[in-house]
Amino acid sequence: MTKRIAIAGTGTRALNFADGIIQRCQGHSELVGLYDLNDKRMEGFCELIGQKVPSYTDFELMLKEQRPDTLMICVTDKAHPELVEMAFSHGLDAVVEKPLAMNRAGLERIKAAEEKYGRKVMVTFNMRFAPYSAKIKELLLEKPIGEVKTVSAEW
Repeated sequence: MTKRIAIAGTGTRALNFADGIIQRCQGHSELVGLYDLNDKRMEGFCELIGQKVPSYTDFELMLKEQRPDTLMICVTDKAHPELVEMAFSHGLDAVVEKPLAMNRAGLERIKAAEEKYGRKVMVTFNMRFAPYSAKIKELLLEKPIGEVKTVSAEW
């Protein structure tokens, strides 16, 4: 069964997820919709990923027309709890870019929504799967300079 995935938020964070869905998970998942409050940003996002994806500024309409089963949440951090709860209330799984929430109240809201709707949220780290991060890992696993004991990196 193919996972039908929608992305909420079409800023930079979402690009790696879209690439993964389109390039690395063909046959397992499909990018079926985009939700953002900025329609011009969605247009630019589609150009960057090289694929026209149905785009919506109305969350409910996107759900009705595209029927995703998973929502990848890539919006501003403070909006994560609200979108997780919206996804759950429509029977969707939710994947959230870190941080899950900005404060304890946000975490409690998500936990309550999990219990109320019987859904689970997953937290991801988008840079871990960026193409250059994956290449660095691949190179280091080949041990071209021996075994690496520690790495210090800043973004």
